This record gives sequence, structure tokens and C-alpha cells, in this order.
Amino acid sequence: MKNEYHFRPVEQLPRIDQVKEPLSPYVIVDPTFDPYRELQKKNEIHLPLKNILSNLDLNEQSHFAIVSHYLELPSNLHYHDYIEIVYLPDGKLLNVVDHSPFIMESGSLFLINQGIPHLISRLPSEESIPMVVNLLIHPKIFDDFQKTTQQSDTLTNQLFNFGDYLIYHQSDLENVHYYLQRLITEYYQANYTFSYSALGYLMIFLEQLVHLQRPLIKAMDTVTQEVLARIKQDPANVSLELLTEEFSYSKGYLSRHIKEQTGKTISQFITDEKLILAEKYLTGTTKTIAEISEIVNYQSESHFYRLFKQKFHLTPKQYRLLIK
Repeated sequence: MKNEYHFRPVEQLPRIDQVKEPLSPYVIVDPTFDPYRELQKKNEIHLPLKNILSNLDLNEQSHFAIVSHYLELPSNLHYHDYIEIVYLPDGKLLNVVDHSPFIMESGSLFLINQGIPHLISRLPSEESIPMVVNLLIHPKIFDDFQKTTQQSDTLTNQLFNFGDYLIYHQSDLENVHYYLQRLITEYYQANYTFSYSALGYLMIFLEQLVHLQRPLIKAMDTVTQEVLARIKQDPANVSLELLTEEFSYSKGYLSRHIKEQTGKTISQFITDEKLILAEKYLTGTTKTIAEISEIVNYQSESHFYRLFKQKFHLTPKQYRLLIK
């Protein structure tokens, strides 16, 4: 049974995997290429919006498009001159943004600013081929809109208030999915042109995404900020015992305080930062996986493998081959 968010117009969107000239090297079109076995040594690729529009026989002067494709083949590491929203109606995939890996599941959405390198790929454990919907938004759309509304801050700045990319899970989108559905439907019914109705639903949808970020604005207190900064500083060697000693709090108090403030345990933060550090060594050095496991202070290489795959659904070796 399909995900309830997979509404019919998605099937009718322009398909970038069925263009007159394949978008190589953006999409790896070699059917023999296996990103989990072969190294790719190309630099990051710039993909302008006009190239996509031209290949789809859409108006090259447009600053907006909604396209789709089945993710049978991975993309190379690339960046855009537009804001991209990656929407996944069904399935599961790996989205690596600025060398930070994220697992997208059914109904999730990823917001990526222009100029940020990323790639998407199927997961080796997934048999089904996911369909991906891409909303391509050139920032010029907001220029006249801001002048008309006399807003003090641009919508772009508000969207990326917490960084150049942000994931929204299916549960986050319950109250805003209607506007996404209406936007896609209007674009489809207007024969893939950017109508006034589509503009209206786009602005409402983006404003709703900004509203979803408001709970993140709640500031963490000084203790929490300092503890998290200390973990980031040296995740390989930090521990709950060391933190309680340095900050002069009991283990019980510090553990409860961080969990109440962030919703995550100190152990989870340490593990996450260790894996982020490991990712940097995997993609930026030629050190062996055994060496990396030791650097990030895992006594057992198999334990490191298990934690890495549990978080990213790939082994360290698979991840290194994909990014390279």
C-alpha cells in the first residue's frame, strides 16, 4: 500500500530521468556503475536551473520548477544556483549534504540552500526504487515579493535561520502537507508553468516551514551549550565521567539536565559526534577503517561498524566509496 502522501499529480510531474539529453554528469547514467564498489574522483558539479528547464523543454526564464525522478542511479556530488526541496513520497534513501549523511524516509522533506554540495543515493538494503520529487526555487522569486510585502527579513534568511540545510520528518509535516499537495497540483494543472495560484501556495508552504522551525528557537541554557561544545571539541576522548568532573555536577543531575534541554542523552551526543568525526576521516583521508576506528576511540572495529551502519544504513566502506 502506498504512503498516503503519494498523491496522483506526483506521477505526472516532469521526469529528469526521462529527458532528451540525460543530465550527465549530474546523474550517473552508466548502468554498470556501482557506487558501493567503485571510486568516483570527479569534483563537485554545478547544476544550473536553466540546464534542467532546457532539458525538460520548460521555460528557461522561469525561476521555479517541480520535477521528479526514480532514484535508480545515484547522483554525483553537485550543487545548484537555486534552493532545492527534496521530497520523498515513498521509500528510503541516503542524502549526503555538505558531507553530513542523513537517512530520508517516507513522507520526509529536505531543504537545501543554493551552493551547498550534496548527493542522493539508494540504500543497498532497499529493494524498491524510490521516487523523488524536487522543488527547484531560484532566490530571484523572493526579490519582488519582499518589496511588495515590505518584510524586514527575506524569506530565504528565515528558511535557513538554522543553517544551510534542514530535514523535516513526516510527523513534522502533518499540518503543512496540504499546501505542498496544492502547490504540486496547481503546477501540474497549469501545464508545468508557474501560475499565480502556484506562487500563492509556494509562499504559504514556505512560510509554514519557517513556522515549523520556531520550536528550535528555544535557547539552551549556558550549562547545556558548554557541555555540547565540550563534546564537539574532543568527542573521541570525552565521557560522562570527564564532563561531570570538569563541570562539577553529579552524573545523575547532568544527564537529566541535558536530556530535558535537548531530548537526547549525553551518550547519544558523544556517539553522534564520534561518527561525524569518523565521516571526516573516511572522506578526507586515506586512513584505513581500522585506524579511523582507533582514532575515534572505539576499541572494537566491529562495534564501530555496527554503530556507523545503524545510523547511516551503510558500512564505513560503502560510505567511503560512495562519497569518493
